Amino acid sequence: MEDDRSRKFADLAPLTKSFAMHLASYLLRMAQRPAGRPHKTEGADVVTRAERRLLEAIDQLIPLVQARNQSIYDLVNPVVTSGNLTEKWLLQTLNQFTPGKRQVYPQRLAEWRRANLLLYCTEDEPEPNSVCCLLLARAINPNRTGWLPRPPAAETYWCWRLNTPDSSPFPYELPLEVVTGTTERPVYRPRPEPGVSPYILYTPWKGASWDDSAWLVYDEGAVRWVGDPTEDVLTLWLLLQEQERLSLQGEPEESRARRALRILASRLIHNPSSGNTT
Repeated sequence: MEDDRSRKFADLAPLTKSFAMHLASYLLRMAQRPAGRPHKTEGADVVTRAERRLLEAIDQLIPLVQARNQSIYDLVNPVVTSGNLTEKWLLQTLNQFTPGKRQVYPQRLAEWRRANLLLYCTEDEPEPNSVCCLLLARAINPNRTGWLPRPPAAETYWCWRLNTPDSSPFPYELPLEVVTGTTERPVYRPRPEPGVSPYILYTPWKGASWDDSAWLVYDEGAVRWVGDPTEDVLTLWLLLQEQERLSLQGEPEESRARRALRILASRLIHNPSSGNTT
């Protein structure tokens, strides 16, 4: 059932896999267990039943994340665009999100960095999507303790990858590369791997655009090319009437590839995770 889990991670951005699984487990613990013996249709073995309940908890988590994503984005976006996303801002905001009188102190950030719970995009600047992951987890799980996972390595969010216009999209965790820094204070950057030909990434999470200007933000999320599509490639991706629209619309300074993304995004809005965008 690992594939069933993975297909859900792309709809949970900016949560990483570890955060998503930890929050799903929290929802599972909070849910009241059904009384009596499990029904035969639930599966005969304990492992299968536990996995099925976890998948159901992930399904419950998706609308919780989607209901909060826009408000988290609206909170963080002005701070990112103004260059004021600092450790001080993160501490103040987390303390507003933390229930009761319990406070988050500066040394916690250093601990979270060493534990790969908080990534940095410069030596001293928290990475904005990692910040949003923390804020989202804090908003969903109000417990004073035990609200953070223990990821085995640095992780980032998942998105949908579409290799060709007639292929099925599949969940894709953006690879992270270490840009600079020390072992204890690394600086990461998400960098999609090159494909045989240009392909598309898309996500319901608008904050993807903070990492790379290649992302185009639209009403339902963000979308980008990985690779530079030629005119022949654009012809393959666009329907005939869309090719005609491509020639008529757009700002003069905007590339045709960027304008094609705007057209394709309108299809992805209505068909975000199906097997065919055309």
